[in-house]
Amino acid sequence: MACASSNKRIEAGLFLNFAEERLQFDPIDGVLLADDGSVEVVRRAIERIQFVKLLYLNGKIEVWDADKNVRLGRCNAFVPVNIDVRRMVENIDRRMTELEAEAKRRSEPTGK
Repeated sequence: MACASSNKRIEAGLFLNFAEERLQFDPIDGVLLADDGSVEVVRRAIERIQFVKLLYLNGKIEVWDADKNVRLGRCNAFVPVNIDVRRMVENIDRRMTELEAEAKRRSEPTGK
């Protein structure tokens, strides 16, 4: 499934593997953000990084049909292998801080 926000700034690819009742999704390379210079795009980038952080901390993803209240697919909880989880969290937190600063810079009137 190709998914996009209504303004086309965010695009994501999902593969619903019905045979295995699994959702296949790459939160790093499977999501594109079109940076138009807005604060909104930076906020979406922060949300994406928060999502990845929670996923890497044993999160799982489910996709539901809201109209029928039926789960269409899911991923098992992520189990990190061969990574330093503490450093990964530190790096993600540092990147979120950088993005917050960028959002603040973008929200300031020009000329400051």
